[in-house]
Amino acid sequence: MRIVEGLPPKGSYHKVSIDTELFGLNQKKLHRPAGRFGCLTICPDGKTVYLITKDSDIEKALNRVDRARWVMHNAAFDIRHLRRWTDIAPRKPDKLVDSLLIERILWGGYYDTFALDDLARRYLGIKTEKETRKAFFDPDGVLTSQMKSYAARDAIHTWKFSGSQERFLEKDPDAWKIWSEVDGPALWAVLDFKGFKVDVKKWAALAKKNAAICEELQAKTKFKLSSPKQVLAELNAFGKKKNIPALEFLDSTNAAYLDELRDIPLVATILAFRDAHKRATTYGDNVIRDFVEDDGRIYPSFNITGAETGRMSSSSPNLQNIPAEADYRACYIADIGNLLAIADYKAQEPRLTAAMSKDPVMIEAFENGEDIHMTVAREIANALGGEPDRKLGKAMGLASTYGMSAQGLAAKTGMSLRDSENMIREYFRRFAGVYRWTISQKAFALQHGYVVTLAGRKIWVNPHSRQGTTTNPLNGPIQGGAADQTKRALGLLHKHYGRKIPLVGVIHDEIVAEVKKSDVKPFVKQLEKCMLEASDWLTGGIVPGGVDIHTGKSWAAKG
Repeated sequence: MRIVEGLPPKGSYHKVSIDTELFGLNQKKLHRPAGRFGCLTICPDGKTVYLITKDSDIEKALNRVDRARWVMHNAAFDIRHLRRWTDIAPRKPDKLVDSLLIERILWGGYYDTFALDDLARRYLGIKTEKETRKAFFDPDGVLTSQMKSYAARDAIHTWKFSGSQERFLEKDPDAWKIWSEVDGPALWAVLDFKGFKVDVKKWAALAKKNAAICEELQAKTKFKLSSPKQVLAELNAFGKKKNIPALEFLDSTNAAYLDELRDIPLVATILAFRDAHKRATTYGDNVIRDFVEDDGRIYPSFNITGAETGRMSSSSPNLQNIPAEADYRACYIADIGNLLAIADYKAQEPRLTAAMSKDPVMIEAFENGEDIHMTVAREIANALGGEPDRKLGKAMGLASTYGMSAQGLAAKTGMSLRDSENMIREYFRRFAGVYRWTISQKAFALQHGYVVTLAGRKIWVNPHSRQGTTTNPLNGPIQGGAADQTKRALGLLHKHYGRKIPLVGVIHDEIVAEVKKSDVKPFVKQLEKCMLEASDWLTGGIVPGGVDIHTGKSWAAKG
């Protein structure tokens, strides 16, 4: 390893790895541009590292390697921070590669950790030293020789293991397609997301209301509702006294066990307390304190690939976990003179089920503009008798692509086991294409060890687990395909709007933007166009796409 302090010489570079270190970042908001510049490292050959320590030299250094392919591990972090000192315009997929996202594309489901040291261990057989990294947490820290070596090693490791990734990509053109047409463009879109404005007073009032509910429930109860140990003891005693075996021999207070017993008043009280407590804490004043910035907005970290299926996630704070009730969504608002545009795909997963299975009955229903859940409900009701029930139709449709058993469907719907068995049997008889697809998916997963979305994203499955042989082969390509579709739409929107893209959030199949009132109509038209184009790109037009768009002063406008 050779460390050269200063700018890389002018020249022609094929590939360079780039890494950034900063002092004193807020550990709860690492993605937010803050802290003090530590150093920028650039490695062009896997052995030499140019180390830049003055922020005034960042732009010069990057300009000298502008024609090269940049490789970054977690590019979103580096670009967000480097944009404080220089403008980094969107780069073509072959001119910026994120080794973190590439690894997730290649091995989602096969591995569950994708940090830089994980890749160094996998590809290079090197165990990296991470203790030195803690020194960068000090806002008043000084760059020592040991810290310089640490930063340089990260750049060298990234350059080297990216070569191994390139060899895998050469053998898997679909993986490169996912990067170049889905995840890569979505990365640039997310980097330009605007903050989501929060009505702080309304949010604080909700936290106060739920704290009061907790106090009221606790005051009526003799044991400590927040203590799992006391709750379990009380439930066991109550079960013995009332001759309720399900409580007497209960050995856990997890929601999975208690949800099915919520008809019992004592259990209902415990669950009500937990719900209010979570809303008062997880969704309480801490959100305002930790994440609402001086401009009254939150800036979540949106992870391009947050799950093995390719689905996005968010953190700091997790916008995707905000309760869907109108009271909470009404706290997320548009600024004066603006409106929110909230768009989501209609029946996204059922449409992908139809496209993957090519089931003629399901495809015809979408072509006719039918509500697919009512279609399923009618098909089953016609065969089994009774009135069509949309909720049951939706539950059955989802159950078919999530590998749900008759027992699971019975628990979810409250039906008897026999009725659930009859419903599943009849569903697969009426939608025989879906049945054949479920069988072929499971067989493919057992043979190859992975399943594939319509766009070509691999999702590795564990053949030795129940989920790997029943649930994941079905759920993976549907959920993953939905993620590909949404991210493709983000990329298309960013291609149209560039850095001025007005998006503030994405929640699975839902895209939220904040737009000037005068620009709402043209923006909504463009948003729908991009979402439908992404749908056709994914399904090849086998199934017509569908988009719902609502506008209003708050996120609750969606209803």
